Amino acid sequence: IRERGAGYRLIVIARAPAAASFYDAVRRYVPSAPVVFVTQDLYFLRMERQAAVTGDPAAAAAARRWRREELRIARDADATIVVSEVEAAILRDAGVTRPIHVIPIIQPTFPGRAADLPS
Repeated sequence: IRERGAGYRLIVIARAPAAASFYDAVRRYVPSAPVVFVTQDLYFLRMERQAAVTGDPAAAAAARRWRREELRIARDADATIVVSEVEAAILRDAGVTRPIHVIPIIQPTFPGRAADLPS
């Protein structure tokens, strides 16, 4: 990124762990390129749910850390893509004011479509 960053016109970073690893470097070395954060799912939400099911205090602490980090990135990114309106509402409620786009990964099926697909 440091050596070739000036050539990028758009940066798309998917998933919180990757975003956490690269986000600050992207902003430092490619300051003019818009950054789109694609969550795939809200990582901290999945971790919070796991911690609630397991009752593991370490998992709960990790979920809190990821919540802070993922929200920091979503608040700063030029846009964030989530997979549901529920996740979009969670981000808005957490103070994300940048554009949030919902692109579901599960799409509805339509009657008759399966017959059009090859076996």
